[in-house]
Amino acid sequence: MRPDLTTLQSYLQVLLTHPDPAERAAQTAPALALLPFDDASRIARGRGELSGLERIDIYREMYLLRMYDALVADYPALLTLFGEKRFRAFVRDYVAVHPSRSYTLNRLGDHVPGFLATWAPKGLKRLSSEVARISLALTETFDAEDRPGERPSLDGLPEGALLAFRFGVSPALRVALVSVRALDAFDALKAGERAPKTVRSGRTAVLFSKENGAVVRREEPEAAGFLLQRLGASEPLAEAVAATLSRFPRTQPAEIQAWLRAFVASGDLRAL
Repeated sequence: MRPDLTTLQSYLQVLLTHPDPAERAAQTAPALALLPFDDASRIARGRGELSGLERIDIYREMYLLRMYDALVADYPALLTLFGEKRFRAFVRDYVAVHPSRSYTLNRLGDHVPGFLATWAPKGLKRLSSEVARISLALTETFDAEDRPGERPSLDGLPEGALLAFRFGVSPALRVALVSVRALDAFDALKAGERAPKTVRSGRTAVLFSKENGAVVRREEPEAAGFLLQRLGASEPLAEAVAATLSRFPRTQPAEIQAWLRAFVASGDLRAL
C-alpha cells in the first residue's frame, strides 16, 4: 500500500534533514513512526549502481549544501573564526536542531547566537555567540522593511501620561548588546582577517538601522542600547527608565534625556 502524499512528504523530510545517511535515518524513531523500514526502499527506485536510499542521499547532501550557503551568507565572520571544517560541522549540527521551517532561508539562522553559546568550543563560546548576535542584527536590518514613521509628540503631556507613554520603533532597527572585543573581532573576521589578539575592554551597544535603503551602523553606550531595547518592547517609559537605572546605576538622568531626544530625532523611536 502506497503512503499518502502528506506521509510521503513528512517521511522524505525526515530522511533529507537527518545528519546521517538515509539508510540509518530510515531506522530512527521519527522515520519508523511514518513508515516501516522495509518500505523505505520503495520510496525511490534504484538506478544503476545506486539503491533508492543512496539516491535520496544525493538530495540529502544537496540540502546541507543549501543550508551551508545560506548560513555562510549571513555569518561570514563565523566561517573565518571557525575555519572551513568546523563551520561545516556547525552547519550540520545546527540544522539538525533548527531545520528550516519557512519558505525562505532568510530566517534559517535566527537561532545561531543561542546555539553557539552551548555548541562552540569552550574558548570560543562567548565570542562566537556575540559575533553571531551582531551578524544576526545586521541581516535582520537588511531584510526589514524601510518605511517612514511619525515622530512621537511628548510636548505638553502631563507627568502621569509621560511616564506611561509607550513608543514604537523603526521596523528596521536592531540593537545588539555585546563586548567591545566581539565588535572588533566581527569587523576583522568579516574582512577575512583573524580576530585581533589585543582587544579593547568593556561593552557597547551596536545599532543597525536604514537610511534611504542602506544599512547604517553606529555605536551607543550599552545603557543607551538597553533603554532602547526596553522601549522597543513597548514598555512604558517609566518602567524602561527604572530598569535601565537598576542595571546601570551610574547612569545620570541627564544622559537618559539626551538619549531619548536623540532616538526620537533619528527616527529610532516612533509613535505607536
